[in-house]
Amino acid sequence: MLSKLQIAILKHLDEASPEEVAAKDFHQYGEPDACNKALIYLDGHGLIDGLIVETNDSPRTCLTAKITSEGQDAISEHGGYTAQKQTFTIRLEQDTIRELLLAKAAMAELPEPQRSKLKAAIANLPAEALKALTLDLLRKGVAQLPDALQLIGRACGLPF
Repeated sequence: MLSKLQIAILKHLDEASPEEVAAKDFHQYGEPDACNKALIYLDGHGLIDGLIVETNDSPRTCLTAKITSEGQDAISEHGGYTAQKQTFTIRLEQDTIRELLLAKAAMAELPEPQRSKLKAAIANLPAEALKALTLDLLRKGVAQLPDALQLIGRACGLPF
């Protein structure tokens, strides 16, 4: 998690983008040493491009910086393209979920009249109720995580 100082630096750089900013301009947000450490950290993680120098007489020092696209994404509410690259979406249509539930109902160990009523209820379930039921089932499935881990392990060829 980024510190307040690091966020302030990134916001300042974002406002100045695509221009470089002198490191001394960040001293308004904190002590010079703290700002330098924050800049070196941000550079090391690819959130800024810093001009960093090091001599025998002095420690690493950032002279100028400009924000990278990763830095802009880091301060973006939605995470930008960086978050999009790290996210995948699984899309199940209502009909697919309904078919899964109907298949489970068909295998239920219930008397035929009850099984038929259950299947009819599933078939006629409104979209919002189906969505709520799907979320409940997902939560219950995750609650059975030890079984899920064994299934995943077997699918990956691991001796679980």
